[in-house]
Amino acid sequence: MRNVLLAGCFNFVYTESISESSIEKGYKDLREEFDRKFFYIPGEKKKTILEELDTYNINEATLFPELEHQLSYIKKKKNAKSKASSEFIKFDFNDIKQKIIKTDIEISDNIIKDESFKGAVIIDLSEKYHFDIQKIWGFVEEWVSIIDWNRQESVISRFRVGAQRVLLENGFNKEHAKNESEYISDRIVDIASKLSKRSEK
Repeated sequence: MRNVLLAGCFNFVYTESISESSIEKGYKDLREEFDRKFFYIPGEKKKTILEELDTYNINEATLFPELEHQLSYIKKKKNAKSKASSEFIKFDFNDIKQKIIKTDIEISDNIIKDESFKGAVIIDLSEKYHFDIQKIWGFVEEWVSIIDWNRQESVISRFRVGAQRVLLENGFNKEHAKNESEYISDRIVDIASKLSKRSEK
């Protein structure tokens, strides 16, 4: 069992006749391979060295084929891939309620055909952002043309990704661009809902 699992050095003695060829275990006296010097390995390097040895299939599982060592190795590998969450976000039921209220807003299906909608969006965003808002408007037109555009989370996310791209091109960092894209999508929903209410009156 140990010879099957253990990674090591083998000599292949080849002759013209395959039937007379053989594979033999390679033996070497390591004391003859190294100068008689002491190697001091810092404790903090232990993990790195073990990881390097593992890439060559030299680890607890191959050196010690007993079941408890196999399980120990698997457990260590699994734990190494698991990482603790860097932050904890508290669940707030009010946030869920606000999202539900927001998705229940009635918006006209023809809002994209309303010329005042485009004007209101351009003016509103131009007051806060000092770059060509037409680039974002292209994503707005695509977003609003989809049925239930303000209710489908996947559709909203697609718009935000496009808006983030424009913001990144205009000097925003990744985190700031993400936050601003959420603000922009919320503002567009608010503008659309206000214009829809006015048209109903």
